[in-house]
Amino acid sequence: MRMWRRSDNILHRLSEREISAAPPNTHIQRARLLYENIVPNYTVYDVECPDYHFRKFSNDGQFLICFSRNYQNLIVYRHNCLTFCSKGVNCENQEEFPIKGKKFESHFSQLYSLSLASGSELICTDFFLATDCNSYGIFATATTPETDPPARPGAVPNIPSMEKITFHLVRLADGTIMDERKFHDDFIHLAHNVGIFMYDDFISILSVRYQAIHILQVRKGGMFVDVRTIGPFCREDDELLLSSHAQGCSRASQGSSSRNNTIDNGLVDQHLNTIQDEVLGLGSVGNMISGLLGSNHKVAFQLGTAQDSSSPQNPSLDEVGANVKSDQMLGGLKQRLLSYIFRSFDSQDSDPNAKALRLKRFYYHFQHYADLVIWKVQFLDRYHLLIKFGSVDGVVLQNSDASNQTAFFVIYNFESTKILGFYPNNSEELLLVFEQYFDHFRVAPAYPLYMRFISSYSNNKSAREQFRKQKAACNSTKPNSFTQVIRRTLAALPCNAQSHSPSPYFDQSLFHFDERLISATDQYKPCTEHPIKFLSRRKPNALKFKINPGLEVGDSRGKRVASFIFHPTFPFAITVQQAFRQPAVVNFHMRR
Repeated sequence: MRMWRRSDNILHRLSEREISAAPPNTHIQRARLLYENIVPNYTVYDVECPDYHFRKFSNDGQFLICFSRNYQNLIVYRHNCLTFCSKGVNCENQEEFPIKGKKFESHFSQLYSLSLASGSELICTDFFLATDCNSYGIFATATTPETDPPARPGAVPNIPSMEKITFHLVRLADGTIMDERKFHDDFIHLAHNVGIFMYDDFISILSVRYQAIHILQVRKGGMFVDVRTIGPFCREDDELLLSSHAQGCSRASQGSSSRNNTIDNGLVDQHLNTIQDEVLGLGSVGNMISGLLGSNHKVAFQLGTAQDSSSPQNPSLDEVGANVKSDQMLGGLKQRLLSYIFRSFDSQDSDPNAKALRLKRFYYHFQHYADLVIWKVQFLDRYHLLIKFGSVDGVVLQNSDASNQTAFFVIYNFESTKILGFYPNNSEELLLVFEQYFDHFRVAPAYPLYMRFISSYSNNKSAREQFRKQKAACNSTKPNSFTQVIRRTLAALPCNAQSHSPSPYFDQSLFHFDERLISATDQYKPCTEHPIKFLSRRKPNALKFKINPGLEVGDSRGKRVASFIFHPTFPFAITVQQAFRQPAVVNFHMRR
């Protein structure tokens, strides 16, 4: 028995599964050990396949999502496992791979082709989300405007805009469009699911141009239902309340102006002199505050005398720190953010001098806080959001290194409309939480269960040790490099929804591979002249299989990148190698 447990022989492992039980809560990990013996050890090079853009497999592995080259049609295939038998009496000889195995139709059967876009509207090929039940898929189409859209109230300036963005809820089994949701003259990050996050049946859509978080619910019947919109308003009745308050203030100001015309000028002077005497009586308090804030602190405005009432001195917007129009008020989420920062600075120490210095720092950076915009957002659970704030330039310049920019993370409860945490992107406290509870940030779908076993810092010893070595190396080389490591690590927050492959061949407790050439993340990787090796984590670290995304002979001309599409459960993978002005090379990797 002990020999079988140590052996990598597949017969020994199957026998062990029959006669012994796994420790509690480890049955899935034990079942995944069998993938060390069942690997994609054969490659079909340059497969003849339709000229489509291959996106990914669905979470349950039943469907392969593809898009046409004109970016207007959705094509869905069902994966069929290739079966063949050897001919003749002598079946022990290694025969050539059957010709039908080199055809795309032998591995996939087309279910339907659905037109999602028409005219100038195009499908975003880098966006796809599947619901937890795997019954529906969410796709996005967008229309580029011919001219720059006009400025609208509440829109952030210098933000690009799309004429129309449409989200389609499609039933994957038959291609029926169940529901749609449209956004006009807006900008949403669609590539790699950056601006959209899914948790259970909730979806958050970030409108970058209007700084609004739209929370929708996907019903089991196939319907989008509005839950809440967070941004300018935090509750459903905030807009109604502010509108009624504005109408009341307008009526009160009109009545006050009509009454003031009948008041005697002598009464006005007497009234203003009384107010002036009361305000001047606070001079000692004002001097104390000015002394604490320093001589460089500017007063927002000066009080005029009764004789100067005809030409009052209005407060300077530059001195107050408001770079917005006087008739534009802060949104609900921004007001809560500034209030939380102010209260956190005001309640740290009881020393009045230290408190005054912190408040001075808050007033000095007030405009920077007020100018923050939302970069990304994700769910932590059904009621809490992780929101990333930064500068406007960081939203537009997505290709720049996020670790070199200052950003802040906010934990927000949209049910109680309260902010629970505020962290800069160099926070060691947030880094520690990110390492220990990374799976809570990634929010894997509840079904199927293997979606929860994607390797991360919190659930995999090998990934955790590798990250610790990187931190130790940075600390030993440069004294200030650890801050850069924190920023680079926290740049992954908020996480992109469903951006990691659940394939067991990316399990770092089973296999070792070069993450510079291949990884579980949904992104292109550079190609090299040599195949990518997958080694066993068990000693003696034997070679299990290789993945070659290029041609069998090899081609060193030009720069090449490859995308990797692994089936979530089967030993099957698709690699697509692309080069400038060259046809794509599609290879199938399977077990023979």
